[in-house]
Amino acid sequence: MILGGRRGACVWEEVVCDEAELGPDEFTERMDIQQKLQEQQLEMLKHMRKFHLDDQSAILEKLHLQMEDANFENAASVLSTEQIQEIVRRRVSPLFRPL
Repeated sequence: MILGGRRGACVWEEVVCDEAELGPDEFTERMDIQQKLQEQQLEMLKHMRKFHLDDQSAILEKLHLQMEDANFENAASVLSTEQIQEIVRRRVSPLFRPL
């Protein structure tokens, strides 16, 4: 994790406080979960790059709506490959007409 500037100091302070509040085992578990989530996000972004920019915009819009609906919970920050393909399919299908 690379942190810099004032924001980085705040993030680092938050991490240290979390570690103190949670204890070493629960903190390690939370950090592992966070790392797995970031890996899933990276894979999602790599998959998205295979699509046209208009499709990427539609995918990001869907992701934004999903995160808003979930009150910006971390787990809502990832779309599956199937969800991404469905978004793209609906954009190009002449039979699909959004309301």
